[in-house]
Amino acid sequence: MEKSKFEQREYQDFVINFVKNQFSRQRNVIIELDCGLGKRIIMMRLLTDLLSDKKVLAVLHSSSSLAETVKFFNENTNLDFGWLNSRTNKYFRKKLIESKNVIFTTPQIARNLISQGVSFSDFDVLIINEVDKILKRVSTARSILVQPWNSILEAFKTKRIVGMSGTLRDAHAIQTENNVYMASELLTLKSLINAEIITMDEIMKQSDVEKYINKTKIVIVPVYDKNIVSLIQELDQKISAIFHEMKERGIIKDLGKSHKDIVLPHIGDIQYDMFLRLTLLRKYLIAMTPKKARKMWMMSKNSLQIAELSKIPIVDKAPKIDMLFEIIKEKKSSKVIVLCSYKDMVNEIYLRAKKQGFEAFKLTGEVFDKKEMISNFEKIGENAILIISPVGERDLDFSTVNDMFIVDVINTTKTMYQRIKRIRGGHVYILYYKRTSEERKVKRLLRRIKEKYPWSVEIISY
Repeated sequence: MEKSKFEQREYQDFVINFVKNQFSRQRNVIIELDCGLGKRIIMMRLLTDLLSDKKVLAVLHSSSSLAETVKFFNENTNLDFGWLNSRTNKYFRKKLIESKNVIFTTPQIARNLISQGVSFSDFDVLIINEVDKILKRVSTARSILVQPWNSILEAFKTKRIVGMSGTLRDAHAIQTENNVYMASELLTLKSLINAEIITMDEIMKQSDVEKYINKTKIVIVPVYDKNIVSLIQELDQKISAIFHEMKERGIIKDLGKSHKDIVLPHIGDIQYDMFLRLTLLRKYLIAMTPKKARKMWMMSKNSLQIAELSKIPIVDKAPKIDMLFEIIKEKKSSKVIVLCSYKDMVNEIYLRAKKQGFEAFKLTGEVFDKKEMISNFEKIGENAILIISPVGERDLDFSTVNDMFIVDVINTTKTMYQRIKRIRGGHVYILYYKRTSEERKVKRLLRRIKEKYPWSVEIISY
């Protein structure tokens, strides 16, 4: 059945044998396999070998991931499968489900089929890609699962389940009537689907996987601008003062040293509203160009009564952009990816890159054909820059790029690790304004990443 020419690796055999053994014991399985180690190849080997005589539903979390998986299986196997997306005719959907042993689809389509009365009773196995995404980051004890996973898991409650992910080491918050506590995603998933877990630690101890891991060097890069840093520091002080006052009032829940405190929603509370606006304006200052940040500040100046708005220079450049191009020039980087939170910054870096003679590409949610743009970027041998917004970066991997820049970070360890692993190995430069809360945030985040994924990253200073 298989036409693939992929090298068969010991660690893949180890994972497949683990699944085989657990299935023989009527147990479900969760596989932790780090980014870049071939979860799609594991899925291929499961479907073309171990589960070749079974009827399987494989669920991918996005339409782009579904399309890439379908393309992969078409190009590398002779597997007779069907796939369902939002454009698949409902009558054709039913025909495919009845006639094909393997079906690829998304959670939304699977839920719609179930709600329309389509039965999956003759299916044997459910494969969930990125299984960690079925959990809410903050939930009540009665509502842990992201919709539509309640109905999907109910439909497969007597079947075998295989969940796979490279990021299973975060915690999620569960809110009770009087408290909030943190729970391990891995342990919650294990309990929910009655699964045995194979972790990266076990795979590393008992297989050859280490020789296939490309360790990423994370370079932390301080940026300094007197005016911007002083404004961030002023915001830091105001936010810290409000934070401690809200903590005394019980609006903020202390989750201990190992977790970030959670700010519970208090709509209509003046102090809570001010806290949100101040943190948002700080984010603008950190992640936007000064020109755009100043506009956003001016919209809030009356309510915030901050007198130093004039310190934000009205210029077309930003200190982080200056540093970015300084490093590119110094390191003589030939192909570069830049991740930004705001389109304003994407556009500014794009224009600067064009002026400096680079082949520049910008990928945001507004781009209709991501595949074509990425293909054009990859075809260029050198002197190319691809600037990406958070919407544009979903489901992307760049195995041939050695240098990536992250202009600003978020607090979620899992999401930042996934961003860092958009490239395989190489150098990831994280820019931050020194002597501010952003410096503390970056260093705290990288400590957590190093603790959770020690085999995968090395942290160095610029």
